[in-house]
Amino acid sequence: MVVVVAKHFVPAERREEYIGMMKKFVKDTNDFDRGCILFELYESEENPNVITVIEKWEDADCIDEHKLAPHFTAVLPQFVEKRDVTRYISL
Repeated sequence: MVVVVAKHFVPAERREEYIGMMKKFVKDTNDFDRGCILFELYESEENPNVITVIEKWEDADCIDEHKLAPHFTAVLPQFVEKRDVTRYISL
């Protein structure tokens, strides 16, 4: 299993639009992406413009496929100023 923690730094003026798009993105990922075990969205308590996605995948190949999905390529480049992504593997 691979866990991904992806922090998205979203411009304040686009935050509400981003969250609306991401709710659909989360649903599409959970419903359609092969190997997705968990895909959830969280807001930072300290900075509401930092949105974190917690992901669990069967393996790295599933993540690579996810990154090519239309719902991935259509959303992130439009809304995210900066991303900080870390992958973890289970021990």
